Formats: sequence, structure tokens, C-alpha cells
Amino acid sequence: MHTHLSAISNNIECIGKLHGEAIYADRAKRPRILQAREQYAADTQAMFNTILADLQVLELAANDEAIAKCDRAMRGGRFIALAREFSAQINAFRKMEDEQAVRNHDRLVRLYLVICPEASDDDAQRAASRGNVGQELAERIEQQTGQINDAQKLLQDAVDRQNDIASITYAAGELTRLHNQVLEMIGRQQARLDIITVWHEKVEATNSQNTQQAAGAKRRRLWLIVATLILLIIVTTVGTVLGVLASQGRL
Repeated sequence: MHTHLSAISNNIECIGKLHGEAIYADRAKRPRILQAREQYAADTQAMFNTILADLQVLELAANDEAIAKCDRAMRGGRFIALAREFSAQINAFRKMEDEQAVRNHDRLVRLYLVICPEASDDDAQRAASRGNVGQELAERIEQQTGQINDAQKLLQDAVDRQNDIASITYAAGELTRLHNQVLEMIGRQQARLDIITVWHEKVEATNSQNTQQAAGAKRRRLWLIVATLILLIIVTTVGTVLGVLASQGRL
């Protein structure tokens, strides 16, 4: 699992670099960049699924009633540590995807403002969120310049951005679902671990109380022995003194 976690970190870093290249790539380079990015994303998703399956196995092992509670606690602690590391990586990936969607949206906004300089920022923001913004811009270019090729290039660029946003939005939703699932697993295991911890503390408190009681009983037995010896010494001494006095006719 540690190998997969390390590989995921590397993949996320590579995807981030490809995201940056894809934003400003021309039409000739963009397909190659997107293909490489999708491959990394697919590999990452496959590793996500593998780690999730491994965590589910670990969760079952940590809750095995056939093993001692202390062993269950150790397994549960290991499970929580790995699950939290996995959760952090999911969050990092989701954050990166959200940022890329925002960059694509901003790119559409800038395109709209260049083609439609009379538009306000709010108009451009709303237009960039519409599904047909590419068609709007292409028609505007064709009307203004009569350059059909430029209009088609702009249309394709806008469509590519919108498709990218849609793909990233879907991926971010899946990452959120996966993250919530892992958090639920962590919550379940933490609750079980808390129960074991409380049980362990009660056992330790009981053992400590029993030890103290045993020590008290030992001290009491020791004092009883000492008192008995002192009493024997006193009785023996008094008997001897009385015997001497009686032999001397003093009694």
C-alpha cells in the first residue's frame, strides 16, 4: 500500500504539470498533452481503487473478534494512519482538479472579453458558464472578420475548455464520494478504537486497584506477624521475670 501511496503522489504531480501545459497549448500539442494527462488520471484512479480495497481488508482484520483487543487496537491504529494519508492525497488531487476547472473557466472569460470588449466582467462570467459560449464566440468572430477558419479554431478551443471543465467536474465529484467513503471508514474504526481504549483503561484501573489492595493486604499481614512476635516476646519476658521472682521468694 505504501508503494501505491507514493506512486499516487508522483502521478498527482505529473497531472498538475500537464494541467498547466494544457491551458496554453496550441491545437497541435493539446491532444497529446490531454492524452498523457488522461492516462495518468486513469492510472491514479486504478490505484485509488486498489488502496480502497486494501483498506477494506485492513478494516476487517482490525475488527477480527478472534484476536486480542490489544492486537485489534494496533491494527486499528495502523488502518487509521494509512486511511488518513490516503484521504490527504484524495484531497490534494481534488483541490488540483478544482483549480484546473477554474483556470479553464477563466480562460473562457478572457476569450469572451477579447472577442466582446463591450461586455462587462459579469457578462463574461455568465457567458463562460453557458454551454454554447464557443458557438457564440465563433459566430461573433465570423461576423466581425469573416474569417471562418479563425471562428472554427476559436469554437474548438472553447469546446475543448468546456469538455475539460465537465470532465474535471465529474472527476471531482467522484473524488468527493471516495473521500467521504474513506472518512466514514476512519470514523467507524476510530469509534471501535475508542471503545477498546476505554476498555483498556478500565482494565488498567482495575489491575491498579487490585495491586493496591494486594499491597495493602500484604502490609497488614506483615504488621500482624510483627505484632504477634512482639506479643510473644513480651509474654516470654514476663513469664521469665515472674519465674525468677518466684524462685527468690519475692512473690
